[in-house]
Amino acid sequence: MKIVLRSANKPNLDEENILWSAGYSNVCGIDEVGRGCWAGPIVAGAVIFGAKVNITAKELWQINDSKKIIPKKREQLAGYIIHNAKHWGIGFVVSKELDKIGLSKANTLAMERAVQNLGNKPDFCLIDGNVIKKSPVIGLFKNIIKGDTISISIAAASILAKVFRDKLMKSVDELYPEYDFEKHKGYGTNAHRKSILKNGILPIHRKSFAPIKELL
Repeated sequence: MKIVLRSANKPNLDEENILWSAGYSNVCGIDEVGRGCWAGPIVAGAVIFGAKVNITAKELWQINDSKKIIPKKREQLAGYIIHNAKHWGIGFVVSKELDKIGLSKANTLAMERAVQNLGNKPDFCLIDGNVIKKSPVIGLFKNIIKGDTISISIAAASILAKVFRDKLMKSVDELYPEYDFEKHKGYGTNAHRKSILKNGILPIHRKSFAPIKELL
């Protein structure tokens, strides 16, 4: 396992090309969103592009770290990814399960579930960050610090995960409009804290997180 450190830049297919040239046909990018939230699930995306992906498609080169893309554009790119990837999958771990197993294990589990939902086992995975140490489900992998700024496959996975989670939190907002989940998506904003103080803690809040523990 090798950890790659690079300065932030726009993602490309350099990492994928190295693996495709080495004979790995199903190269998978994996990323998660919602790790630091006070409420809602941690969600992971997994994306496999084929070696013959259309490199002239403008949408391919617009794929970037999901945090750097406005919501409307993220949704457009999510549609492109779903229709042009060989395989894609989403996995998530809800707050109650996260509280039982801890954040690190939940992060790994969400990624494993995303891989299991791909529909085809990857030959090699490129993973954002440095959380995964070993996983029989994921198999061969490489951790890449700030991978969503380096690998298009990882960035694509981050987009799918972000779009999925945002839609989920929007549905939660419809159930609990007084918490404004559509705005803060469960992150620890001052507005979120005020809404908890006023309305109480919900089942989707992560009770193992220190800020929520303090409010219990």
